[in-house]
This record gives sequence, structure tokens and C-alpha cells, in this order.
Amino acid sequence: MNIKMKEKWRKSTALFLAAILLLTLGGKQTPVVNAASGVVSHNIHHEDYYEDSGNWASNVKSYLFQNRNGSITRVEEVDSSIIVETYNSSTFTLQSSQTISKELPLFGGFYAGDDYNYIVFGQANPNESNETEVFRIVQYRKDWNRVKSASLSDVNTTMPFASGSLRFCEYQDLVYVRTSHRMYRSNDGVNHQANVTFTFHEKTGAIKTAYMGSLNLPEIGCVNRSYNQFIKIDNGKVVALDHMADDPRSLMLFRYNAAANGDIFADACSLVKACTLQGNASEEYTGAAVGGFEVSESHYLVAYQSVDQKADFHGNGRNIYLSKIPRADYEQPFVQSERITSYTSSDFGSVSNPILVKLSNNSFVMLWEKYDLKQASDTNPDGKGTNTIQFVKLDGTGNHMESVQTASGSLSDCQPIVIGNKIIWYVTDNSMPKFYTLDLTTNTITEKNTDPNATATPAPSSSVTPSASASARPSVSPSILPTVRPTATPRPTPKPTGTPVPVTTPRPTASPYPPYDEVVPDDSDLENNDDVGPDNPTWDDINSSTTEDVEDNNNDDDNNTGDDDNDTPIFVPEKGASLSNASAQYIVTDSDDTFGTVEYFRPKTKKASAKVPDTVKIGGITYDVTSVADGAFKNNAHITSVTIGDNVTKIGAKAFSGCKNLKKVQLGTEIKNIGARAFYQCKKLSQITIPSNVSKIGKQAFASCTKLKKVIFKTSELTAKKMGANVFTGVPENAIVKVPKSKRASYQKIFRQKGLNKKVKVKS
Repeated sequence: MNIKMKEKWRKSTALFLAAILLLTLGGKQTPVVNAASGVVSHNIHHEDYYEDSGNWASNVKSYLFQNRNGSITRVEEVDSSIIVETYNSSTFTLQSSQTISKELPLFGGFYAGDDYNYIVFGQANPNESNETEVFRIVQYRKDWNRVKSASLSDVNTTMPFASGSLRFCEYQDLVYVRTSHRMYRSNDGVNHQANVTFTFHEKTGAIKTAYMGSLNLPEIGCVNRSYNQFIKIDNGKVVALDHMADDPRSLMLFRYNAAANGDIFADACSLVKACTLQGNASEEYTGAAVGGFEVSESHYLVAYQSVDQKADFHGNGRNIYLSKIPRADYEQPFVQSERITSYTSSDFGSVSNPILVKLSNNSFVMLWEKYDLKQASDTNPDGKGTNTIQFVKLDGTGNHMESVQTASGSLSDCQPIVIGNKIIWYVTDNSMPKFYTLDLTTNTITEKNTDPNATATPAPSSSVTPSASASARPSVSPSILPTVRPTATPRPTPKPTGTPVPVTTPRPTASPYPPYDEVVPDDSDLENNDDVGPDNPTWDDINSSTTEDVEDNNNDDDNNTGDDDNDTPIFVPEKGASLSNASAQYIVTDSDDTFGTVEYFRPKTKKASAKVPDTVKIGGITYDVTSVADGAFKNNAHITSVTIGDNVTKIGAKAFSGCKNLKKVQLGTEIKNIGARAFYQCKKLSQITIPSNVSKIGKQAFASCTKLKKVIFKTSELTAKKMGANVFTGVPENAIVKVPKSKRASYQKIFRQKGLNKKVKVKS
């Protein structure tokens, strides 16, 4: 055998052994490194209610998230598998790919948690057997090795994920899942549809609570005919939003009274209608679709599109709306619904379902596609797309920061992610992914097509509709991906109970009219975060940013060196990336391959004593810890003492707010800024020393610290303008305040203005 033949035989044998290893690894999912190109799929316009009638949402199938090394990962259900592809976040070159096998026939949704990834699967139960497993949540490590799972059966379900969506949130040790199902046949002979909520304990791997509402009981959060579901955690409470077609027909916001992470979930709720929907309770059509739900510093924001619900319920055109519900005045009279666009039936204008992107508690972006109804037809509903995106910037109260902007591009069911000063998402149109980037400084959208054979202007795909079955997608050639995927079997779309709207009934949009039920609240007494940091920028911070595009930091470089203990290449995380060690989570604010800076984001333990270190070493890079994030320890009942490192210059707003057992605080010497309500309601805090470099203290920083008996000021940098209102309100009258001798007279006057009781002694 000559040398060439031997080499060919050696390579063939290696490939064969690798294939055998892939098949025998069991629970492990092995990536295909340096894959040639991404998997072909079709998700364009799927932010809409695209299945069948368009009256209800569908499960999100496309996801994007950022990894701790700064790269981004695409997760998507394509045909019979879940594909996982990792890309460089600046060049969008594919770095690796792998597939995750479905454990049950139906895909519910994916969630990238803080420490684990999650997928929910399901299967139909037409025989109404209590033994059939209908839901399964699977926990994976961040390297996609399977950890554990939990199942649900005997939960009154014939079809999981029926006529709705699925979304997650995470709080302490619990993962919350809110979705929908079709129930067992009731006494009236109908399999009614309803929402579903259950929780998974990430440590024990058990289902902790599960509520499968058999009755329409909005007062405990269980409702029939729920067409879309959202769930969030707000200040230790669960808040949820459902698109309800049953009585009361509305976009209904639920705020649960029970504390999150407890054994009780389905409990009394406070209810507010973000939008009232017309029609009767037996009608599937509601004339609306909800696309976004977020929590700001002061409001709940609900983004949706709708017909004119009062004047043109069965009209052809739709407009974008934003409902704003104050968190402090959480009552129906204070809901304000604003129409953002003004399309009419006569101009054939319409819009897609909007997407709401949260940048911080004070800044949001709402995006949607502009449609032209003249281009649509029964056989070509996809033709309404005009390749035009519109977007508007919002502050925490929902006010517009600029006029509506317009740019070329498309949306999908992929929720955009935020990296630095950019918003990123991807779209497929029977194609490989096309990545879109919205630069928030320049308001420009750029696109990057990952198909190496794509032309500059892709051919139109008007012959394929969003509701086409997976089998309509082109099959993936083995030359593109090593794993051969079987042809998909079209999945029937479950329909909720109700009298169908006649086929001749026109669907979606609106002529101008004043926003319905509009009541503008007085926001003057609402809480505003006037001390914001890297994780909570205002639009002034964003618009003044001079951040340049981040260079490729994920490719191999001969100059890369490992950490002190091995030769593993160092991956330099981008600004905004999340890093963790055993004790805490951090957010990168600056970095190169040897040094960087991070913000202390939150603790990962429940220890009584906490330390924000001077430096932290993660992944071979040493970082200075220069700030404590907004709300980092907020309402932490475990902490009794904390030490702040000497590299920290800022303590974020509400960093220790509500830490009811916090007794001792040692501030670092370099602190310059103490945020608004930083130590608000720390009712056991007895003494604190303000370092010499502090030049700014936000409003109510020490308000309601009812046992604060001694405050020592070493700084001479404070003025009335550099201190917020009511800094000392609630500090006991027998407290003693010590200040530099040269500042005694001026500080005493300023402190009295800032809420210090006149009986408190100010000494030098």
C-alpha cells in the first residue's frame, strides 16, 4: 500500500470511528465544529399569528442568545430536530453546529437561563389517558449536555401548546413556564382550550407547581381561550399577560399576590385590561395580536396591533398600539393606550405584530413590519410584506424618544438580543440565516447573509406562505450538514373552542380614532431611576455613545494565550457579556485578552456575608470590579453584612434596597456615586461611613433606615445639587451625623433639606 493510499485509509477510518462515537454518546450532544453553513429554514414574518386563521399565536421556533464568551447562538426547531448553531457576534461567521433530538414529538419552546438551557416538549393525548406524558421540561448544561428532566401527566390535557405560545422566566431556583393546552372533553361535549402554568425546580429537577385551569377563573390567573401567553417576575411577584378570547375578552394583565418562588402559585390576582377586545365570547376572531410585554422602572408596557376595536371591528387594516400601565397605580382607570401608526383601510396600509426589545428599565425599542394589503391574496398572504421595518424608541414610561424610523428589512419570530449599542436578530426565507443589526446610535439597519452562495439581492419568496408546513422547506443537503434530517411531517394546528368566524370575514387593521379607554395618569409621584448605570442606560446615554463595532474576538489567533494553569485559548468577551464564578454573576464593561472591568450583577449564593471583590479572574482574564449593578441585592433577605471592594466607584440604584436584615456595610474607598434608594428600607442598618471620594448621593438613598444611629461623612465633595431628595427621610431623630469640620455648617443645612430630622445632631 503506497503512502497516499495509507493516508486515505487512515482518514476514512478516523471518520468512521467519529461517526460511531457520535452514535454511542447517549445523552451527550456532540457539536460539528467548523460547519460549512447554517441550516435552511423559513421563519420570515412569523412574529405574526401566522398559523391557519391568524386568530391565535404559535409556539416560537427561532431563538438567539449571547454566550458568556461574546458569541451568539441560534436555536431553532427545523423539521424533526432542534438545531444549535454558534456564530461570531460581529462577523456572523458560523463557528460550530449540532442537533438536539426531540424527546417528545412536539416542540414547545426554548429558554437560555442564567446557568442552564431548557426545552419543553409535548405529545398529544387523544385518548384522554391519565398515564400519557403530555409535557416534559429538559434541563441542559450550557455545553448542551443533558442534566435532568421532569414530566407532567394526568393534567387534563389532550393537546399541549394548543392555539397559544410558550414563554419562560426564572426566579431564584425556579423556572416558570406559561403556555396553553386543550383539555379533556367537558360535560358540554367540547374539548375547551385554556392556559397552563407550571414551575420547575432547577436544583431538584421536580415540578413544584402546575395549574391547568379547567374553569375560566381570571381572578386566580386560569383562563379559557388564551391565545398568547407572557410571563415575567416583577419585584418578587409573578406577572403574566394573556390574549383572552373568552369573557372578559381582553389583553389581560395578571399580577399574582403570592410571592414568587413559593409553594402557592394559583392565588388571588390583581387584574388590569391592557386592551378591551370586542366581539362575543364564542367568537374566535378578536381583531388583535399581542407581540410584546415588558416591565420598566415605572410601568408595564404591552405592544400589540389591532383593528379599530370600536368603529371597524372587522376592518382590513391594523395599527400598532402601546398600552402603559403604571406599576404604582395598578388599576384600570390609569391604563393609557396609545396608537403609534395611522394606517387606514382606504390606503391599504397595515402592520405586522410588533416586537418589544428591552435595553434597560429606562429604554426600549418597538419594531414592526409595514404591510401593503394590495400585495396580499388568499394564495399569497406572504406578499403583503414590503421589506420595510419601522421602529420607535421608548423610555420607561412608554414615551417616544424620537419619531417613528423606517428602514429596509424583515422580522421573524426570533426575539432580538441586545449587544452593546446594537440590536441583533435573524430571518430565514427558505434560506440560511440572514442577520440584521440595528445600530441605536445611527438608527441604521444592516444585514449579513450567511449563505456563501447568496447574491447581493436575494430572490423574492412570495410563492411560500408563512403557514406552510415544514415539509415545504427545502431539505438540507448532507454536503452542508453531516447529520441527515428526515422530511418533516406537517403538524395539525390545534383550534380552540368557539364558533368560527365565517371565511368571508376580513381579517386585520384600522382607521384613525382616539385611543380607547385613554386615561393619562399623573406620573409625578412615580418612582424614577435617576441613577442609572451600564445595565440601565437612559436614551441620553445611548444616543451619546461612541461605541465602535467590536472586532472579531472569537477566531483563532496564534498570539492567544491560555490562563495560568493550561494552554486553553482565551476568549475575550464583548462588552455586555455575562460572566460567572461560584459566588456571583458579573457583566463585562470593558475587556481585552489580559485585563478588563466588570459590574457586580448579582450574588449566586444565599450567604449572610457578601463581598464585592476588588478584582475577579474568570476565563484567564483579570477584571477590576468597578460598580455594583442596579438592584444587585434588592430585597435579599439573607444578607446581613457586605464589604465593597476598593475598585468600586459606583453603587447602583436600589442596589441594597429592601435588604431587611442588612446590619453592617463597609464601603470601598474609591466610591464616588451612591445611587437612588441604594439602601432604602435597610431597617437593621445601624452605622455607615461615607468615603472621602463620594460626590453624589441619589434620592432616598438612606430613606426608611429606621435604626441608622450613626453616619460618618469623610467626603467634602457634596452639594445640594449632587444630592437627591429625601436622602435621610425616616432616619431616627436620635441619630448622630459626623462631618468634616470645615463642612459642618453647610452640610447641616443641606442635610436638613434632604430629609434629615431637625433633632438629629450634626457634629464635626
